[in-house]
Amino acid sequence: IGVAGMLLRLENPYRLALNFKMLHNLFHNRIDFGIAGGAAFDVPSLAITNFASIEDIKAVSIADWTKKILHYFRNEEACNQEGLYIAPCAHGAPDPWMLSTSTRRYSTALELRMHYSRSLFHIAGNDKALGKQETLDFIEKFTELH
Repeated sequence: IGVAGMLLRLENPYRLALNFKMLHNLFHNRIDFGIAGGAAFDVPSLAITNFASIEDIKAVSIADWTKKILHYFRNEEACNQEGLYIAPCAHGAPDPWMLSTSTRRYSTALELRMHYSRSLFHIAGNDKALGKQETLDFIEKFTELH
């Protein structure tokens, strides 16, 4: 059980791939890698990134950065030809989870062949629509793909 996800808007996809592939191999598949799209849009967040403005952080495409990470994990040979080496080479990579507070990224997770974890902790008390049918549909489609 994971306790938090990596906020893509505050991280570099290449650095995440490097770190989590190493952890995945050091700890023999015991590291779960969760990718989350949220971020705090404030001055401290800006200070830990290479972005020039908070608007730049907001403009990051979570889908594009997720695809970059998956490319690094799933296409080692192509990355090596591009001069990108994700150590340890010729070893396994983690199978990332897409993390969300809603059902709106189900289709992206299916397209990218990713696991999905939906937090009920972050749902506001007045949000009674938990997306039961959407979740059942996702499980069915996910099972067909895997």
